Amino acid sequence: MDKQVIIDKLAQRRYNREYIPQNEQVILSIQEKVIGCLSSFVIYSGIPKSCKSTYMAITIASAFINNDIFGIKLKLPKDRQRIVYFDTESSEFDFYKQMQKIKYFAGVDVIPNNFDAFATREDNPKDILLMIETYLIHKKDTSVIVIDGMLDLLYDYNEVRESRELIGWIKRITKKYNCLILGVLHLGKKDQNTLGHFGSQSDRYAQSTLKIEKNKDNNTFDLSASFLRSSDDFSPIQITWNHGWHQVDISTDKPHTIKDWTLLEHKRCALKVLGDTGDSYENIIAYIKEMLGIGTNAAKGIVKYWIAEKVIYKREKLYYLY
Repeated sequence: MDKQVIIDKLAQRRYNREYIPQNEQVILSIQEKVIGCLSSFVIYSGIPKSCKSTYMAITIASAFINNDIFGIKLKLPKDRQRIVYFDTESSEFDFYKQMQKIKYFAGVDVIPNNFDAFATREDNPKDILLMIETYLIHKKDTSVIVIDGMLDLLYDYNEVRESRELIGWIKRITKKYNCLILGVLHLGKKDQNTLGHFGSQSDRYAQSTLKIEKNKDNNTFDLSASFLRSSDDFSPIQITWNHGWHQVDISTDKPHTIKDWTLLEHKRCALKVLGDTGDSYENIIAYIKEMLGIGTNAAKGIVKYWIAEKVIYKREKLYYLY
């Protein structure tokens, strides 16, 4: 790269003592918790057929009404009321079915004029990326981009460099056009983790990662938080189909114990235990016992769960946060 280009970049990125940035503008909230802001991206994750697209339809529809839907609210800036939806994987039938879902949840007969949708199943990753940015150039009132699903923006989601370049593209696009990206990402059926190197990268850089899964016991589809960078956890949302979509009341008088902890609660506990440093297995067990007032076997069970869910990892003789 030319030396002068580097000098110019340094000048552009230098800390300005006199500059006061605007407050973050919250676009997506769940139960009034901050989920997504402008210049960021949020991931909706889940295994196939787990109702990811239904929750995305709920999110989009909430922008077209005054109230939230099941606690989910997408609030667009007053001067940038446009949403664009790119479906990279659905058949024509499923693509139009998704439009029907959006109309159903919004309670309208016609899709609003400030919403555009494109079916790009037949296009390659580079062309889809070009189409998204071309749209943003011409539709400057766009504040939210929905990409369903993210893996079709890659030729190989296990390829480190390509995955890193896509993360770089997302960071550039969200900053340059000051928009929020809502992306749908598949989880592996066996380990329930986001797929490939891109999945690992998205977990690291997303403002929020939401998990959607089918609850066979309750016959519901549940949305919960895997990671929230900007707020505390929200109560899981459960919806079911019974001549229409309905939210299930999961309130209970049963005490919330360690056995009921979500993965997010486990991650917060691990952060308190380890912070930014590593520690030995024995010290971790001792600290968990003291902090939570539990026995050795229960503490070992927690650490076993953290290892299995990739909350912590071992390097040489010490354990660290992922």
